[in-house]
Amino acid sequence: MDADLKLELEAHGYIDCEFSYKAVQAVLMDEDGELAVVCFDPINSKYNVAMIEGTTLSQFKEWRDGALIQNVFPDMEMSDRECLILGMNREDQEAMYETFIDEGVAQ
Repeated sequence: MDADLKLELEAHGYIDCEFSYKAVQAVLMDEDGELAVVCFDPINSKYNVAMIEGTTLSQFKEWRDGALIQNVFPDMEMSDRECLILGMNREDQEAMYETFIDEGVAQ
């Protein structure tokens, strides 16, 4: 994770939980137990930070240990789950799909 981004999140009270898997570069937790998830998007070469409510670090560990992401996070938006896997935020995912449709790759 980018050092400046980590410092910014820590300045807001988030502590690094030392977790990384797939596109997830870090999971940070605040004093209330809310998680900030940092994902790296290799296609657009940028970091995306998602504040995903109602999730726990143990769920992330369960996913890392082999459980299917849709089973571990059944209430999470599909685009948020894709961000955890691919690193792309919702807007970049939609732009990519529109490009595929425009180029005739997908319908």
